[in-house]
This record gives sequence, structure tokens and C-alpha cells, in this order.
Amino acid sequence: MAATGIGIWERELHQCTLTWDEATQAILGLSSDQLSDQREIFLERVHPDDLERMREETRQAIAGIRDYSTEYRVIWPDASQHVVATRAVVLRDEQGVATRMIGACWDIADTKQREQLALLGSEVGDALTSLKPIQERLQLCAEGLVNQLDAALARIWTINESEAMLEMQASAGLHTHTDGTRSRIPVGQYKVGRIAQEARVRFSNQVGKEPDIDDQEWVQQYGLVSFGGSCRAGAFPGEIL
Repeated sequence: MAATGIGIWERELHQCTLTWDEATQAILGLSSDQLSDQREIFLERVHPDDLERMREETRQAIAGIRDYSTEYRVIWPDASQHVVATRAVVLRDEQGVATRMIGACWDIADTKQREQLALLGSEVGDALTSLKPIQERLQLCAEGLVNQLDAALARIWTINESEAMLEMQASAGLHTHTDGTRSRIPVGQYKVGRIAQEARVRFSNQVGKEPDIDDQEWVQQYGLVSFGGSCRAGAFPGEIL
């Protein structure tokens, strides 16, 4: 099991304790001193949107309604997100009362990412090759980024070269309007303007610590942790949060 990278964990139901091996520890992004009962730490690692579903699936498995087989997202200390698959059996005493769960887990983030990228490529390809007006096509691309990458916000600008100005063409996620304060951005100003000026990819998993994010209050308000942006000649500058 160690050679495969599959982790083993055990949950004692009466005492509500959870223990795991080193492989599980690595899958959850935990440090070397976190090998004993770490149930609370585990719950902190699970993505909040997946937590209640996991609890319900656990309750059903303990009740004997269903087998325990699920997937969930975990957030590492560096804010990176991983997808974990886990399977478990419920052990019972002579009276049929559930006493323990023993399970295995493994990281399936790469598989999920490949699936998401394939869907995103198909969605964006369909949008760009459609006969719709250009703004509608770009809006579909922005919506595809939000849907397939689970992004909070995706925006697309085009460059007005005569005025050295970025002009927002599409916005999806937290904000769908394209006529706000960032609808027109001079090349070289703000983070997006600098991406256009440098014509390179920018990526960060610690947006809250980025020195050139001009609205940190907005970042904190929506709990944003990651940022990706790119621009190249003849293409569209894009912003994904």
C-alpha cells in the first residue's frame, strides 16, 4: 500500500477518534507531527462545500443504508486544492452495532484536472467557433472558466492598441457586469494592466499577500486565495480568480 501512495485510516466510532498512516497524512497535506487523533484537523482540511455531504454519507454508511465510497476536496496549508477519493468498511460488534470504520484514500486531483481541462477545452472551443457576436462568444468562454475551474470570477479584456487601453468584454462569477470601474484599464496600470504590458502569465496561490493587488478589502471579503492571468499578442488578456 505504501508503494502505491494509497493511505489507510481508521475511525473509532464510540470514542470519536480518527487515526491514519503517513500516506494519508501526505494526501491531506499534514505535517509529520500530526499522526495521532486528528479528527478536528481533518475536518478543517475538508472543503466547506463538501463537509455536510460527507457527514451525511458517513451517517448512512454507519446506519447500513449505503456503502461508504465518496470523493471530497481538501485544502492544504498553501491554499492548493486536492481531490481525494476514499472507500471504507464499517465493522460491527455481535449485536450489529457499528464500532469502527477502516478505509483507504488516494489523491485523484490529476484525474479530475484532466477531466476539467477536457471539458473546458470543449466548452471554450464551441464558444469561439460559434456564429454568435464576439462579445457573446467571449462571455461563454468566461462562464466556462468559472464552471469548469470552480473560479470565483473570470474576466476577459481585449486591447485597444490605438489608446493603449484594455476594454472588458466578458465577466462571469461574482460579477457579470462589464461596465464597472475596471471596464477600461490603461495598459501598465493595476495588476491586469501590468500583465498586458508584460505579455506573460501571472499566477499566485496567496492573493492576500500580493503587493500589487489594489483592493485587498475586496479579496478578504470574498475569501479569494488564488489568481491567474495571462496575455499574449493577438490574444485576449484574461483574469481568473
